[in-house]
Amino acid sequence: MAKGIGILLVIMGHVPTVPDELKKLIYSFHIPLFFFISGYLYNSMKYNSLSLVEFIKSRAKRYIVPYFIIGFICFFLFGVLYLLLRDGYSTEYLKSIGKYFIGLLYSRGGTSWMAWSSPLWFLTCIFVAELILYYVLKHFKKQYLVFLMAGIAGYFYSVITKIPLPWNIDVALTATCFMYIGNMCRKHNVLERVSKIRYVAILFVVLVLSVLFNSKIDFNLRNFGNILLTYSGGVSGSILILLITNMIKQSNPLEFFGRNSLLMMGFTYSILNVVLLLNLSILDNFILNFIVQAILLSLLVLSIVKVKQINKLRHNRQDPITIK
Repeated sequence: MAKGIGILLVIMGHVPTVPDELKKLIYSFHIPLFFFISGYLYNSMKYNSLSLVEFIKSRAKRYIVPYFIIGFICFFLFGVLYLLLRDGYSTEYLKSIGKYFIGLLYSRGGTSWMAWSSPLWFLTCIFVAELILYYVLKHFKKQYLVFLMAGIAGYFYSVITKIPLPWNIDVALTATCFMYIGNMCRKHNVLERVSKIRYVAILFVVLVLSVLFNSKIDFNLRNFGNILLTYSGGVSGSILILLITNMIKQSNPLEFFGRNSLLMMGFTYSILNVVLLLNLSILDNFILNFIVQAILLSLLVLSIVKVKQINKLRHNRQDPITIK
């Protein structure tokens, strides 16, 4: 459910007409939330039994395979076919295709580098961040010092230059701190300890003050503002979301969005651009725009899930051993 809230905030944050104040609030914790959850759910006992190669394979299957599948679908549909139909064949067209192809291999987030699939940068980033988390938790004793150094290194790199490293390694350094904090919160039962109303109020005040006194955060653009405020806002916002989902207990819509957050992250810009191409004045209202995008993404995901189920059934019918 928390991931469901997170992906809905991602969709809302991408709406062009969303108010600046709301966008600043969303961006202060919606990406840190995913890193925090990843660390919170990280099972050291399970993964410490895996070799580095085995862990890389498991994370690649989870993040990198979908990254390239979704990335190349968007590349061919929008970077090749749509551009050809819209602009025709030319030297500029070939340059655009080359740039999109390089951007996909490099994982250079941004609309000019990735064809209608810019948010995919997150998948390579979290892949690298989880590899760092795995290695540090398995091989280092003073883990907090390593993650502190990683966070400082990621921040100073963003200050010195905005040129992204391949697969967003520089952002992953910052992300691992949120993962480690999430992991420690799980280990020390922090959610149970701060569930009282006075602690919730304190967390809310910390989030609000962090947003008010910090600049707008954007992980993809390497804009971290005041790093202390960025971490305090990201952590307090993430804990608040988890506390809210604990109170909700169950929500089928949020669980649906959460289970399919990876697919929605991959296709959210495609749906956004389709909505913008409609050029309907009614969609200038950011709430209506957000609702339309959420519905279209849900229909797309349901279609993909249905196709996968049909293919699985066909495979089982052709394989008597599997049926047995």
